[in-house]
Amino acid sequence: MTAGDSRERDESTVDDPETEPALGHPLLISAWNDSGGGFFTRLLDGHPDLLVYPFELQLGTGLGPRSFRDWFPAKYRWPTMPPDPRDAFDAFANDELRAAEAGDAKFAGYATGIDVESWRSDFEQRITHTSTPGVVIRAWLATFFAALGGRPTPDPRYTVGHCPLLALDWDDALTDLPDARMIHVVRSPLAGFVDTRLRRPHLDPATYSSRWSLINTVAALHADQRPDRFQIVRYEDLLDDRDTTMHSVAEWLDIDFADSLLTPSWRGSPLDTIGPFGGVPINAASREQDNVESLDPETRALLTAATASARSIPGLAGPPEPARENFTDTADNLSFERISKKSLPIPLEFETEGDFWGLLDELGVSLLVTREYEHFLLLLGGNGGSPWQSAMQLPHPSGAFVNPIDGSLVVSSTRNPNQIMTFRPLSAEAWDREIVPHDLPPANGTVYLPTTSRVLPGTLYIHDVVIVDHDVYVAATGHNFVARLGKESGWERVWWPSLLDGSGAGGFRENWLQLNSIALGPAGMDDAHLTAFANETTGPKPWKEGYGPEGRGVVFSAESREVVLRGLTCPHSATRHRGSLWLCNSGFGTLGIAEDIEQGVEHSRLTPIVTLPGFTRGLAFAGDHAIVGLSKVIERYEPYAPGLVPSKSRCGLALVDLGSGTVSAQIWWPEGYQIYEVQVLARINRPTLPSAGEEGKNQSVRFLG
Repeated sequence: MTAGDSRERDESTVDDPETEPALGHPLLISAWNDSGGGFFTRLLDGHPDLLVYPFELQLGTGLGPRSFRDWFPAKYRWPTMPPDPRDAFDAFANDELRAAEAGDAKFAGYATGIDVESWRSDFEQRITHTSTPGVVIRAWLATFFAALGGRPTPDPRYTVGHCPLLALDWDDALTDLPDARMIHVVRSPLAGFVDTRLRRPHLDPATYSSRWSLINTVAALHADQRPDRFQIVRYEDLLDDRDTTMHSVAEWLDIDFADSLLTPSWRGSPLDTIGPFGGVPINAASREQDNVESLDPETRALLTAATASARSIPGLAGPPEPARENFTDTADNLSFERISKKSLPIPLEFETEGDFWGLLDELGVSLLVTREYEHFLLLLGGNGGSPWQSAMQLPHPSGAFVNPIDGSLVVSSTRNPNQIMTFRPLSAEAWDREIVPHDLPPANGTVYLPTTSRVLPGTLYIHDVVIVDHDVYVAATGHNFVARLGKESGWERVWWPSLLDGSGAGGFRENWLQLNSIALGPAGMDDAHLTAFANETTGPKPWKEGYGPEGRGVVFSAESREVVLRGLTCPHSATRHRGSLWLCNSGFGTLGIAEDIEQGVEHSRLTPIVTLPGFTRGLAFAGDHAIVGLSKVIERYEPYAPGLVPSKSRCGLALVDLGSGTVSAQIWWPEGYQIYEVQVLARINRPTLPSAGEEGKNQSVRFLG
């Protein structure tokens, strides 16, 4: 409107805090496109101390200079006011107008019935042509909630508005609303790109990556500079560990935690789907994984590389689980690049209960542990009762075996391509070779160097590896069989369950069984036993949506090719010890003995020996103790651990006394995530793997071997 227009105003209410409905402090929610900002806002909706705006708060007017105008929609930026601030009503209004009437398709079922003209009149009455942006925005909020009616929160601590992209303009927002706070939601660019492209099918990954990196880097800088006023929440944490994340949010806001923070709602009513209030169509951890897996290798590699710098910033980097996205470049996986480059964090900080290091020394062993989704191989122990750990990055190490012939370590790397890597222990004579500099210091322990890598198809998805005489056998989990590797190259399918007989190639094209471990018998493979998640080739497959693993796990006899034990949940790590078959019933966190398996499946049973606080996987024996690996349970995989409390699961090793079934000592890695395999190294002192030296140069790799 122009000066001298006919709009009448009640001067007694202009900019008068006493006449304003209570609003509390502004809490602005920011996020890049399709990153979970709407979902997070809906989680806040039902809290009694929060007055949550029911739509996106689109305050941008398109006026005035704004950085990156061509990159980001004007409606999602902080407003520059029109010459007459009363004209801001038409610039601000968007979804609110659409939802005012019941016939709008987008907001079907969410009509507000607001009298828009009465709301407009009230807004114009509360401001003048000299009102500041802060006054205008508060008037907009106050008059909207007055028009909406039925306020569930009469005296809120905060008024919450989802303002996409507003982290870009945080300084301006703080100038106009000095008591404001902001929470910025960040989501993996890989999963996010897939959903954004549903709306914008021609969006190229380079453009997406640059904009994702910009807004999230800006947000990280604000969070670092003003942590009391600006916080970052990871969308994946809202899916994987919502309880812990929302407790932290409540603590930062200084409000009491309420169970309503765990369920998305609109105006206090729980939502079955996020509907029109968020850009992520399905808010589920399985969606994130499916999105990432749906990307073609080229796009995935481009997104990963183009956002790498931003994702390395503290606050944007996630917990160990997102490291699953690493090692997706086939050339890098083949090159041993990370032997001398510490490009990924290796979480080795530990806590112990009992005399863990002393007991390893007493048993005369050190250990090999594969940390699969953190992508490193770990050797520990053998230091006279004192701590010792040595780690090396590998692409997704899974099964491992100590070759009894020469003491070498054989490790399966389950990325694309699959690799079977061999690490041989160096003798003291290695330092006497003519190519070794005289001033190269001898090792302070037993050095294991990579000597060979057998390259195999990535689709084999190898989970276990064993050696019989000079033959190497692997569990090809991706295709439901055991393969024997050729002497120089290639593989041959040598064992599979009778279930697949007559199925032709179709029975081996997909992972129906999650065949994952091999327990050699006295006769090697001939009388081995194998664990699997299932014994069926219909319905949902393991790790896919709709699959329910409880009670479906089995043990196969290699000799009969039939099931000899049923009723397990995600069994792993079958191992022979002193004539008995031991295994981990991982979904219930137990270690047990398979009994009466020779009498048939009707009589066999698993007798648990101990229950532990983690997804049990990885098993070895030393003397009268079992060494059991424990992994954390992530929310997306809770159905695979029905016998565990996911929030209390831990990553570590337990030394279990076989006589009493009690835990003698434990080690925990608080920042650790997943363990797959545990192997014993007998009488090996301070086992050592190559790691980064000065300037990324590793002298062991350069001169020894």
